[in-house]
Amino acid sequence: MEKRPGEFDIVTDRLAMETLLAVPDTDASPYRFVHCAKCVGEMPGYVKGPRYWMRFEIGLTPTGLLIRCVRHDMPVAHLTPRALNAIVEARPPCSHYGCDHDHG
Repeated sequence: MEKRPGEFDIVTDRLAMETLLAVPDTDASPYRFVHCAKCVGEMPGYVKGPRYWMRFEIGLTPTGLLIRCVRHDMPVAHLTPRALNAIVEARPPCSHYGCDHDHG
């Protein structure tokens, strides 16, 4: 069976799977966060930030990781190996709520 562009399979693309499923370095800080736009818009003023309001579930798909908002029962992002590489290479400044990280 031929793979579609951006698709990987658990057996033949072991490196891609190991990269996606690797235990993160506990000293690493994220420089980009994923938020549900609806949740951000509905977040009450008393909530300290999105991390205390968001409810996500993350699952594997044949082509990557799917991030879904539990509160709104909708997909928020689908991260394929190609998309993850593009995000890492672009490394735009973080725009998440209250960010004070030095991303230089």
